Amino acid sequence: MPHRCLTRAGLRAILCGWVLALTVSVAAADGPPAFLVVQWEGTPKREQLALADLPVIVQASGGEVLAAADEHFVEVLEPGSPERATLLLRWPNRSALDAAWSELASAVPENDEWLVLAVEGLPADGLPPDATLPNVANVPPVQGETVPAYMLVQGSVIDANAMPAYRELIQPMLVERGAYYIVYASASDVDVLRGVWGEQALIVSRWPARDHANHFWFSQTYQTEAIPARLNASRFTVLLLQQGCKGSKLVRLCEP
Repeated sequence: MPHRCLTRAGLRAILCGWVLALTVSVAAADGPPAFLVVQWEGTPKREQLALADLPVIVQASGGEVLAAADEHFVEVLEPGSPERATLLLRWPNRSALDAAWSELASAVPENDEWLVLAVEGLPADGLPPDATLPNVANVPPVQGETVPAYMLVQGSVIDANAMPAYRELIQPMLVERGAYYIVYASASDVDVLRGVWGEQALIVSRWPARDHANHFWFSQTYQTEAIPARLNASRFTVLLLQQGCKGSKLVRLCEP
């Protein structure tokens, strides 16, 4: 049964932190990293309430804020993607994520303004040597890494027969730029904790810097070959988030 901290404000956060630290210390450490994707269009007051204890709870449960961007700092790559405030959070394993969510859930509204997805990522040390999917184990680091960025893809396939050629085209482009997948999940592996989500895939790739991701996306090869290859075969939203917290409303989420 999840623990509940009933005190308010700072005391509530401190007590929740103690409970979560104890919970995580006895949780199983096995399994791949786990991620929460949180997006919303809520009112400032509701937003403030929902995020009030997030930094303490995430830290106490062994998690980290990979990226947090309000609607003004989310970079839309795929036209038509919604400009929504977005958080990308990571924990060492699903048990730690679940411990954190048991404390966060009561503050997050149960309405269509909020979307919360939980998913396990690829193994922290990468896939087996024979795997062709770009991952941390088979993509060499590149020179000049600055502040990493994360490309968040959500969508569905319309024509599955057309997608292998698309993947064969783009995956070497990721490797060339030092990018690799940290989440590559189908709908059956995604838990919808808040909101409505009817897509088939949730994919997150890590890039050495925002410029590397933009160079990939706006390259002639991607624009003139890759996009036409998938245009009528799939529909996706694609957002780019720089690591850290961007926007006055969210900057404190990265503060110690």
